[in-house]
Amino acid sequence: MSATEWRLYEINQLLLDAIHAANEKADPETGEIPADWCTFLDGVEIERNTKCLHVARYIKSLRAEAGAVTAERDALAHRAKMLTNKADSLKQYLAGAVQPGEELKDGTTRISWRKSTSVSVLNETAIPEAYWKIEKRPMLREIGDALKSGDQVPGCVLSENKNIQIR
Repeated sequence: MSATEWRLYEINQLLLDAIHAANEKADPETGEIPADWCTFLDGVEIERNTKCLHVARYIKSLRAEAGAVTAERDALAHRAKMLTNKADSLKQYLAGAVQPGEELKDGTTRISWRKSTSVSVLNETAIPEAYWKIEKRPMLREIGDALKSGDQVPGCVLSENKNIQIR
């Protein structure tokens, strides 16, 4: 059967087979697809524009699924935070209801007290430099603004990029 005789669903099946092959070759930790798979996709005999548009549609579906997973992750993180807050509130209740040094227990649960220490900072300005952690990162937005306004920033240049868009 020649390429001109294929029906759209058959073309989609070829791309679907290629996508399944990509999923099998994808790195299980990062999801990245190896470069040799692109050579495989180039070998799928479908009109270039059709192939590119179908791949773009698949990218859109992957991004939509990633968005749904992210939303679910955020919802679960919110739920976890709420549950933790409830547990912390109830723990505060117990701290007021159970006297220090008192121990309560049954077959599955034990409430007791232990000693601990913590640091309380009374005056941050009095803390010596040796006890500060400072994170040093370039301020990319500010560097970009300076470069765009014509200022020189040693070690930095503006780079113009071409980024593909899929809508």
